[in-house]
Amino acid sequence: KFTTWLGAGNIIMTTLRSMREMVDSVKAIDNSMVSLKKVTDETDKTYRRFLQGASKDAVQLGTTITSLIDASSTFARLGFNLPDAAELGRVASLYYNVADGVSSIDDASQDIVSIMKAYRLEASDAIDIVDKLNRVGNEFSISSGGLGNALRRSAAALAEANNDINQSLALITAANNVIQDPDVVGNMWKTV
Repeated sequence: KFTTWLGAGNIIMTTLRSMREMVDSVKAIDNSMVSLKKVTDETDKTYRRFLQGASKDAVQLGTTITSLIDASSTFARLGFNLPDAAELGRVASLYYNVADGVSSIDDASQDIVSIMKAYRLEASDAIDIVDKLNRVGNEFSISSGGLGNALRRSAAALAEANNDINQSLALITAANNVIQDPDVVGNMWKTV
């Protein structure tokens, strides 16, 4: 009898715990949508469509709906419209998932924004940035996250000195081969 009662109790507790986690997830998604609505001005229909797209994208990207909405909110706060912010949120989530050395979705978003602003790139170019960072990170002795961090520190100065993104990646990668510290390399190129 004890085993039966223990098994039934375990099933009940697991069900209650799952329901509690589901409620917490719904609250987190709602809070993220409220944050997004604060920085955008769209219709309810547009927000519903965005949430449905975010749900599908989160599954494809292996991330949570909440982090995808929060990443989109970050880009919307910077002045991007909702479709561009949604695309940039997807790209930042992809970058966070595929890049080594990126510690959070916020860092991924900051890397992408810094590079886009410095080189005056459009939202549609964001995936090219991730591709370049990932490719160089895979082929040379610097991580994708290290490249993003170094560019975050130095991209504006390198762009002002008439370097395009490819030249900047080459300069950072070459310097990092010797120094082996992307933070120092990024600060160095900003100073130079």
